[in-house]
Amino acid sequence: MAESFAVFDAPNAVATLATGINNGGEVAGNVTDASQTTRGFLRHRDGNMIVFDTPNASSTANFFSAVKINDAGDVTGDFADMGNTHCFVRYSNGNFTAFDVPNGPSQYVQGINDGGEIVGYFQDASQGGKTRGFLRDRAGNIIIFDAPNASAAAGGGTQVTSINNCGEIAGYLQDASQGNKGRGFVRDRNGTVTVFDAPNASTTVGQGAWTTGIRDDGEIVGSFQDASQGKTRGFVRSH
Repeated sequence: MAESFAVFDAPNAVATLATGINNGGEVAGNVTDASQTTRGFLRHRDGNMIVFDTPNASSTANFFSAVKINDAGDVTGDFADMGNTHCFVRYSNGNFTAFDVPNGPSQYVQGINDGGEIVGYFQDASQGGKTRGFLRDRAGNIIIFDAPNASAAAGGGTQVTSINNCGEIAGYLQDASQGNKGRGFVRDRNGTVTVFDAPNASTTVGQGAWTTGIRDDGEIVGSFQDASQGKTRGFVRSH
């Protein structure tokens, strides 16, 4: 079948960044206009677009990020206000909820599933800025978690990248017990975290495996630095 493209710009955009798409063909992202104001957008499958601001979002470019969208049309991301980063969800009815992770002046959303569960990571001010994962359910309850042996060093810790409709969360960590090697992990709905390595993954600090997505059947996709070939390669991890 021949490929086809729908190329689009958000209204008044000098830059349009599409970051998420759902199974209904709705696209979420952010747009920067000529005044360098960054705003979120939602593009429906028919091409109609809604540009929106989160209450109290900074007008500074690159400080507003509409990251992901679920099949219900809920959009989630993060934004800056008075120097701190906050999270938001814009529901399909146009209502907003902004939220903060406890002790997290810097927090970044990475995914939302169809049940409205939102995941991301943050720098925990109560633990010297250690990076930790979070899960927020639709009711607003927040669970904070660490992958086993996650480094407390700056830039280390637990980085969450995605969540599926079964509530399984994928991410990666720098493992303090292995010289801060980068390793992948998956957290099941019950809170059990399994850490894994891609074959021949490098033991170099910060290298190893990085996950980027997880399907509803538990398959995980990501990249790793292959020590046997000296190059970055992709992987798919199945159960």
